[in-house]
Amino acid sequence: MQIDLGSPPSDGKWLEGLAVESLLTMEFPIQAILKDSLYYPASGFDGDPIKHLLGTFLSFIYVDYARSHELLMLEIQGRGFKGYRMLGWRAVTKQELVPHGWTPRYPTRKDGDPRSGYRWAKPPFCDWCVFERLPEMPEGYGPYRFSLLFLGGDGVATFQALYLGNHAFPRGVAIIQDGYGFGFGWTPFRDRNRIFARSVMENPYGQPEVLLNGGWGKIGGYQDPIWPEYAEELGCFKKTIAGSFIAWGLSM
Repeated sequence: MQIDLGSPPSDGKWLEGLAVESLLTMEFPIQAILKDSLYYPASGFDGDPIKHLLGTFLSFIYVDYARSHELLMLEIQGRGFKGYRMLGWRAVTKQELVPHGWTPRYPTRKDGDPRSGYRWAKPPFCDWCVFERLPEMPEGYGPYRFSLLFLGGDGVATFQALYLGNHAFPRGVAIIQDGYGFGFGWTPFRDRNRIFARSVMENPYGQPEVLLNGGWGKIGGYQDPIWPEYAEELGCFKKTIAGSFIAWGLSM
């Protein structure tokens, strides 16, 4: 199911022309990856947004400091994405991600303490993976290719570095079981008054058109908007194992 965001996503032509060799040697296309992207902090290896919204988005940016490069590769080799194969991948450096640097916006005491998540953090990394539809799958199955940028890092700092540092903004943000409370998170992404929401909504370069919100279980709160600017329900999607998430459109 695709959701109607009122304007078409990037056409993906920059992905269609990639060969494995060029993927490894080309200048890293940070602006193309950020444009019309879906940003998913505290993502784990949750493939459901890709499963349900591939086509609405062609570029997915997943961030989780409790995951490692080795675990990511095992996940891709194990489950992967039905109907797709990995065309290739490359490691990405900090300089390639934020070539011009950025000025961080630091949390206040009320936001939480980032140090509380350090004990769960794996060594930082960034992998760029490009996936291609299997030859035996019909064109109507899904887009020819899509991009997944996976970073082992903090969801707040990474958002600021990627989008503010590159004068960009995502087309969508996913907050699905953000790990705050009984998980590994140090600040609640769902809270409109905390630093993640402020970083997203005070981005001078633009705000997302859609906000995904949900969780694994049947815990209350997933049926209502979490940020007041996103009050138009665009669609509800069941998660593979349990739970659901809702896509909310920007209504301000």
